Amino acid sequence: MSSTYRHILTLGDYSLQRELCHRVKTSSLPSLREAAGKLAEGICFHADGVLIPVPSHLGIATDTLLLCNELSRLTGLPVCDVLTCRRHESLYLLKKAGSPLPDITSMDFRLKAELPAGLRPLLVDNVIGTGTTMKAALSAVLDGIPCSIAVDYARLML
Repeated sequence: MSSTYRHILTLGDYSLQRELCHRVKTSSLPSLREAAGKLAEGICFHADGVLIPVPSHLGIATDTLLLCNELSRLTGLPVCDVLTCRRHESLYLLKKAGSPLPDITSMDFRLKAELPAGLRPLLVDNVIGTGTTMKAALSAVLDGIPCSIAVDYARLML
């Protein structure tokens, strides 16, 4: 998600998973379980992976932490809630309003604890829209592997 190619673990295009992505945002347990089940079935996760939830605009992992917990239950991969960021406006609402997106440095993504040694960090978000949030998360976890339910390829800016 930088200027070089980066592999993304995803179920596919946002247009096909839009409804599920929105339901996951509500933190509904049936929706979280459905999404985790689809991810566990549809993606070949690294056995040495660790699931790292990407924080929301609130500065902490919310629905992504719940999604990681459900995914962990199905895959056996550990969850490590180690990322935080500065509270900021919802990027979804900014995009919807046609407002400019913040620079990733202003979001101030950073580690609040050390990453587990010897494990591959899988950065989990429900959707990768423009890529702004994932780029910010990757600035804190340089060797992270992006993972999401869906990618909005029409808006993604690499």
